[in-house]
Formats: sequence, C-alpha cells, structure tokens
Amino acid sequence: MKYTKLILIAGLLFGLRTAPAAFAATARFIAHDETTQGAWRSTDVAKPLDLDGDNAYGSAGYMKTSTLLDPSWATLAFVGGEQDAPSGAYITVDDISPDIGPGIADENAQTRYHWPVGNFTWHDAATITLTADQTFHISMLYDVRNDNGNYNSTGFQITGTGGADSGEILLVNETGGTLGKWAVFELSGVAGDVFTVRIRAGSRQEAEFTRMGLDVVPGEFTGIEAGPATLSGNTVSVTFTDTATSFVDVAKTRAMLIDNVAVTPTVISKTGAITTLSYTKPAPFAEGAILLIQPAVTTTTDRVVTRLRSVQVPYASIIVGGGTFTTQHIWPNGNPQMNDADGVLAALEDPSGIPAEDQITAKTQYIHFNDNSAAPYYEALSRPYPLWDETLNSNPGSGGTGPGARNDFAIRCRGIISTNKAGKCWFICNSDDGFVLKIDGVEIGRRGNGGRGNTVMSVDLTAGLHDVDFIHWDRSGGAGCTVYIHRGVSETAPPQSAESYELLQTLFIAPTDAISSITTSGNNVIIGFKPSNAAATYQLARSTDLVSWTTLTDVPVVADGNVTFTTAKPAEESRVYYRIVK
Repeated sequence: MKYTKLILIAGLLFGLRTAPAAFAATARFIAHDETTQGAWRSTDVAKPLDLDGDNAYGSAGYMKTSTLLDPSWATLAFVGGEQDAPSGAYITVDDISPDIGPGIADENAQTRYHWPVGNFTWHDAATITLTADQTFHISMLYDVRNDNGNYNSTGFQITGTGGADSGEILLVNETGGTLGKWAVFELSGVAGDVFTVRIRAGSRQEAEFTRMGLDVVPGEFTGIEAGPATLSGNTVSVTFTDTATSFVDVAKTRAMLIDNVAVTPTVISKTGAITTLSYTKPAPFAEGAILLIQPAVTTTTDRVVTRLRSVQVPYASIIVGGGTFTTQHIWPNGNPQMNDADGVLAALEDPSGIPAEDQITAKTQYIHFNDNSAAPYYEALSRPYPLWDETLNSNPGSGGTGPGARNDFAIRCRGIISTNKAGKCWFICNSDDGFVLKIDGVEIGRRGNGGRGNTVMSVDLTAGLHDVDFIHWDRSGGAGCTVYIHRGVSETAPPQSAESYELLQTLFIAPTDAISSITTSGNNVIIGFKPSNAAATYQLARSTDLVSWTTLTDVPVVADGNVTFTTAKPAEESRVYYRIVK
C-alpha cells in the first residue's frame, strides 16, 4: 500500500493575552535545530529559529545546570536531578557572559543536569512560573554525549496550567556523535501560569540536558492569533485569526519567507475572523524536508505581525504493503536459555529438541511486539509478546495473559517486501534483547543481549521484491522488538523519528491463478490475474451461461509476474463471465 502521511511539526502560536479567563496557556513544539550546536549565545553563528533579532538563544534568560538567569517576566526552578561533569567527549558550549557578541570565551568544564533513572522514565526537569503575561520560546540543548545513544535523553514534553501540553517530542539522537541539538518550543500564558519541562530517559541510563535558553517572541499584539502551517501537495498555508476586534487589513501586502527565501502568496483570503495566506510552489518540495515558514500580515494600524512556522514534507512510502509476516514463536521458559543467535536459530529450526512451554506460528501484520518493554514509535499498534497473548486481563506474568515478565522466548519472522524505488534503504530494529536481520539472505545487522535500543542498518536494494528473514530473542527482563523502514531512500542516515520511519510491511500476495481485477475502459474490458507460473500459457474464455465457453484470441501481457488481457466488450449488453484457461 502506497501512502503519504502529513506530519505537522509547528502548532499554534498565540499573541499576548489580556484576560486569564479568556485565554488558556499553550505549549507548542516548533522544530529541531541541528546547526547551532554549542554556539547558543555567539551572534557569529546563525540561529535558524531565533525570533528576537539578536541571533542568539537565551537573550531573555537561561538555565545552565545549577545556574539560573530569570527573565523579567518569570521565575525559573530546577526540579530534582543533579549536576554532573561526566567523562567522554562533549561539545564546547558558549560562556554565559551577558555580553552577547562574537568572540565569547568558551567553557572548559562541560556539565549537565541529569536524572540517573533510565528505562524510558519521564522526569520533571524544571518549572517556569510567569509573573506577567508573555509569549516566549524555550530552546533545549540535548544529545551532547559521545557514547551509545541509548544512554541519552529520548524525549521532551512541556505541560502547563489549564492542560497546556506540547505532546511528547522525540529527539534526534545518534550513536557516537558530539553534535549538540536544540529542541525549540513556544509557550504562551498569563501571570500565574506554571509550565513544567519534562525529559524522558533512554533505555539504558539517564535523562539529561545541558542548556535551556529563553527568548521573547517579538511583534505580539493583542487580538491576533497565528495558526499552524499546513502542507497539501505543493501548497503551504498559514492562518491568522482576529480574536477581538478585526485587525488584519486584507487590502495591504502580505509576505512569506520559506527557508529564508521571500515568496509572494498565491492566495490571500479572509473569511470572518480568519485570514489565510497560501503559497503554491511550481515544483514539488523535497520529500522529508522541514520547511521553515515565516508569514506576515499587516494590521489596520500598519503594524506587521509575523510568526515562524515549520512543517515537514511527507515521504511517499517506498514500501508496497498489505500483507503479513509468517511468524514462528517458541517459549522454552528458560530451558534452554535464549542467549545468542546460533542457539536461538537451532531452537527455532527444531523446536522438538527443546521442552517448549508453548510454540505457535501466526500471521502478523508487522514485526512489532512487546512484553513490558515499549517501542519508541507507533506503540499503540504493537501486539502482546508472546504472540499467544491475544487478550489483556488482570493476571499478567504467565503464558496466555498479555504482556508480562516472561523470559527466554524467540521468534522468526519471514516475508516478502516490495520496494518501489531503488537505492539505499534504511532500517531500524528497536530490540530487547538481541536480533539478526537478513535481506535476500544477506545479514545487514545484528545485536546481542541488552535493553531496548535502536540499531540502524542500511542496504542497497533494487526496486521490486526482497526476502526478509528476522530472528529475535529475549533472555531476561523486559522484551520487545520492532522493525522500521525509512519512508524514502537516502545516501545518508535519516533522522530517527516517527516522521521519517514507518513500520515494515510485507507485500500482499493475491491467490494465484485467480482473476484479481476486472475494469472497463471505453469499449474494452481489462482483466488481470497473478498466475502461479508467469511463463505458462494462458488464454481467456467467455461465457453467458457458465456452460458454453468461447476461447478468445486476445494476447496476454505479462509484466512483473502479473498477466493482463484487454478484450472487446460484447456487442450486446448481457451478463457475461470470464475465466482463465491454462
């Protein structure tokens, strides 16, 4: 099944509020910044998400481990955690001198604030209490460690008064990297509102962050709300809503910047309180690109309101799906232990040689299972693990009763995948414990025992069909495995995120030697079927009574294992039947 999925990264950004009763606090994720790295306060390094015009993060205030600089409109506080100066390579981070400008001295001692409990645990990291009405940005620096990405933070979330919630934002981590990244949010509230910054740990160790910068969003005017950026085909749209008196002047020129390039809106419309700016690009946007959009509207008093938005261009999936994996599952319950790939494969190939507690072969839509160890993306689609646990009840912990704490079981999933593009295909296996993945009989990746973590793999594939053979085992503790595939092809590793990856699907294979489709086109009938042997000789026959059949002389067309006949409609309208003669 080929499909596209639109991911909206930016949300609504609100202006200043005049009455707490009329406006609820908001928390919205804007985008990731992977270019600023440690130069958060040096103006000689461009800040792609800086809005206050000084080309620096943290102009209004900041949080640096145990050091706080409160803005004039809020108080900051750390929640729990501890300061840490760990070993390993860290990026250099700018000094926190209040003098913003080029040539700022860098810090020598690299420190962070961290929470030592892992296993994807969420931790409250900091609070921001507004003392005045304000709309502002928070920029969070993360992933600065030069070690396994499983040890780093994996998510941020900001919640606030009245149910404000940014949602759980996945972070862009990598193994062995020293490049710091920023996650940028916009918050809006009135005096007395409190926001809490939450951080999710990795599978193996702690949650951490190194810097948090606060900046005031400029150009905020009471009565104007800027809506999200949306993308439909090649058209980008942004809305502005008049929430009090009508301020937007539709007779005056508006502008849009897309990735800092000025474009002229192709549509400017106003319906009631809502003004819409849209721009249609002549050619498609690049798949997977994150567009930074800054629209502007002019008010009736010649004030210009501008906001930054972002939206990700969806990928067209390279996978043609709809089928199922054949999944073999055994549970020897510790005898023998499932410790390594060789022993697991031997047990799967000859289950009779072990005293298996249970064994089953099932059809599964995805390789996506958990036994008290959740996957990072699309967890709601995962199946209980072991596979015979089809229902959840009040007695977890033993066979047949949903996710529990069982140990020593294994699966083998086999199927055919179909790619519609040639190139370097990227896979993620998120596993607890080990796995081996083979494509067309060639191993492209494996992992030994260990907690949930991502293993990124790539392989050059032609467009068409490929065999998948996957084994996974659990030794002890939590268990689960998921196999994802990047939605496109890429020479470089794509970001590890739900926006970039989807669950691996197999090709749906229709029954062989049976007509699969009948369509009409003008005066012709087009009949297709998938034969068991495309090289065999096939003819098309027609009947009006299912008794007498006439063999037609139409020549079949064979392509990609499918056979198609195009034959003329009967001269008279009547009920007709077709069959394939082999």
